[in-house]
Amino acid sequence: MHLKKLLLLLTLIVTSTQALVHREEINTGSALARLDGETSQINKPFLWRVTRGEQAFYLFGTIHLDDGKTQKLPRLLTDAIAQSDEVRTELPMTLSTQLQSLRLMSRMDGKRLSEIIPIQLYNDAREYVREVSGADMFPLYDTMKVWAAGMMLSFIGSVDKSGELEDIDTLIYDHAKNLGKKVGGIETVEEQTSMFDPLTLDEQIMLFESSLKYLREHRDSNSELIELYLEGDGEKLYDFMMSTLENDTKYKALNEKAMQFMLYDRNSRMVRRIETLSEANPKKVFLFAFGVLHFLGERSIIEHLRKSGYDVTRVK
Repeated sequence: MHLKKLLLLLTLIVTSTQALVHREEINTGSALARLDGETSQINKPFLWRVTRGEQAFYLFGTIHLDDGKTQKLPRLLTDAIAQSDEVRTELPMTLSTQLQSLRLMSRMDGKRLSEIIPIQLYNDAREYVREVSGADMFPLYDTMKVWAAGMMLSFIGSVDKSGELEDIDTLIYDHAKNLGKKVGGIETVEEQTSMFDPLTLDEQIMLFESSLKYLREHRDSNSELIELYLEGDGEKLYDFMMSTLENDTKYKALNEKAMQFMLYDRNSRMVRRIETLSEANPKKVFLFAFGVLHFLGERSIIEHLRKSGYDVTRVK
């Protein structure tokens, strides 16, 4: 994988931990208000119905960005949530989960980012954050692990400064909870944050540097990503994410390692848990909402399920 795209991929396959701030208690009126009025701009939802024998459940692909165009859940999705007994996102979308994520993204050895990465790289990142956000925010990330600070860089340009927007995962979780559905996660915070452990410090710095370069050169990446997501063409979205693959041997080993632990290993684990839940409760309807890239391309969750004899159909 092209390293300049690696953090952008996180917006599709890792639950966002960018909004590590206090969330107010769920307000049923305001949450349901997002479902009324104007039509959703998500034109073709990444929603699938899965069946095998008595088992039936839904899959929905999300994008972990709090964009104004994704604030209205599409009717096909809200209907599927209404028909479901339980909704699972990647992680429980709760304040305690966010605080735990923040703790696990922080260094415990007392070292600061400015002491670990090259000072010029640190200053470049600080200047980029200042340009994008209009504030000198980067020192706030000084206690984070290198990979975590890099992840925050990829989100800084899309963070909603008003505090009024939510990512789709949170909207789904809150809506299901308001309807009295059982809610939860399919992974743990420890699993999501520890998946970066295989990266050496040098690899993390290489990833950070390359990602910063990409973000500087492609400031509209998140906007393009949102538009493709709204369009709902899985092939085009997948091709966009994979279009910058390169054969540079310098990055080959890191590319393969990153895709293995970020996507393929997690897909296998998610499928095992989906099957376990569904097989143990064949009359119970689940809806699983994960980053959309988990459902696209080779070795995806959908491919795994079809090989296990499930019928997977896009809901239209």
